[in-house]
Amino acid sequence: MMHHNNKFRMNWDIYVMLLAVYNSVEIPFTVAFEPDQNLGYQIWDRCIDVTFAIDIIINFRTSYINEKTGFEIFTNKEVTLNYIKSGRFFVDLSATIPWEILLAAIDPTASSK
Repeated sequence: MMHHNNKFRMNWDIYVMLLAVYNSVEIPFTVAFEPDQNLGYQIWDRCIDVTFAIDIIINFRTSYINEKTGFEIFTNKEVTLNYIKSGRFFVDLSATIPWEILLAAIDPTASSK
């Protein structure tokens, strides 16, 4: 279990935030202008998805401060429940799923439209 204020964790959070900012610019640009997406771009995009998936795992293994008691919580069960109940898990999960791949698998003609 990792402390919530661990130096690695803090640097990781900055890295993930930078990727989130990148996505917040890149996704609307891609939707609006439909630029050619070469293999390098596709690999970079999958790397971002994998990074967000790793972030979910790290969140399940990071302590938190109980707001009522002020104590740091390290128990796996409590950390897991806190992460899920906070709603962050579902946001992180939806950001990790490569929706464009799933949609192309469901309807292969959609990617050519």
